[in-house]
This record gives sequence, structure tokens and C-alpha cells, in this order.
Amino acid sequence: MNRFRRHVGVHVEKARAQAALQRAERLPLEAIGREGGAVALADRFGEQALAHELGHVLGLGHETRGCSLMNPVATPEGPALCPQAKPWQWRCRMLTSDDVTGAVALYGGTARPPSGARDCNLYAGIRAPTGVEVRATSETHGYQISFRRPAPIPVPAFLSSRRAEPESFVTAVTSGRCATDPHAFGRLAWNVKPGEPQLERVRLEPGTYCVAVWAVDSFTRPSPQPARLWIRIV
Repeated sequence: MNRFRRHVGVHVEKARAQAALQRAERLPLEAIGREGGAVALADRFGEQALAHELGHVLGLGHETRGCSLMNPVATPEGPALCPQAKPWQWRCRMLTSDDVTGAVALYGGTARPPSGARDCNLYAGIRAPTGVEVRATSETHGYQISFRRPAPIPVPAFLSSRRAEPESFVTAVTSGRCATDPHAFGRLAWNVKPGEPQLERVRLEPGTYCVAVWAVDSFTRPSPQPARLWIRIV
């Protein structure tokens, strides 16, 4: 593309983008619905919408074949054709390799490797339970697991309006290895107050086990790491 064609193309895209940038102010509500607290997502989703429209200013069109900031449809978790962030995250690394390749094709230069996290948390997660202990009971092969409930955390209103459940926990007792995915096990409701010990009973045959316990907040987001304890039953 010669300089004249590039200049004309960008001039045309600027004209088209003026109306699109005005629409971007309304985009968060249109894209995620007018549910309670949705307006609070505008800051972060608005950044994504603005970056998309600036892509048009630079001469990039819509991309419908793969992951790109220029996908015509997006959510707060990312463009529609990209891997989506978790519900408690937003896609903070906006540019994809497709976007950078397109810009380099138009203007030249060399693409830099991406840096930083692709997805960023919208709020600090709940802490893991503490003080995990296992004691034998009077029952054959019976054991009692105890751990302390962590302090609750406030979930932002724009998220709690979408999903709000009682805080809970996940206990995983696995042989020979530690569980890493809390979603593979059922969530249980706390029956103690924060700071108090929760008691759970299990039956264990002789062997080596890893006890992993996650706390789960009211948005069903588990603690980043579980509390772990290795035990050997003889």
C-alpha cells in the first residue's frame, strides 16, 4: 500500500469511526444487558470498546475468522472468538497477534512479544482456609478433618448482581497426589462463623493422601490456592 492510499484509507476510517466512537459509550449496556449494576462494568469494557474503534481508525476491519480485538462481538470477558476470561476477570491484554500483524502490514515495523497477564482479576480473591488438621475417630477407618473458615470478602456489586450464593468450601482428599481443580469436587456450605473450625468426617484406608481445602466466595470464585496437608495412614 503506498502512502497516498494509506492516507486516504485512514481518513475514511476516521470518518466512519466518529459515529462508532459515540456508540461505544452505550456499548457496555447493549452488550451485557441492562441488569442491575451493569453500568459499573463500563470503565473496563469501555476500554475494550474504545480500543476496538481505534483499530478502525488505524484501518483495521472486523475479523470473523479467529481471535482478535476486531471481532465484531465482544463481552467483558473478551472478544467473542477469543478464549474467554473467567467471570471474575476481564481481558486486560487487549491486542492479539492478529491485531498486531494487521497493524504491521499497514504501517510496517516489528511486532514485540506480548507481555503481562492476558486476563486480570476484577477483585481480590478470598483466602484459603487455615489450620488444616486430620485426627482419627473411634470409628474404623474414620477420620476427622478440621480447618478454619477465612474472613469473607466483598464481591463488587456489578458481579454480585449477576450471581450471589452463600460462601462455601471444597474439600478434596486424593491418594498419592494433590487435587488442583476445585471444580471437580462438590461445594459444601459452611456451618461455622469466620475464624471458627469446620469439621468434616471421611473414611480412609491405609495409604498416603493429600488433603486440599478451598474457600469459595459468594460469586463461586475459589481461593487462588487451597490449604494442603499430606497425611499417611498406617
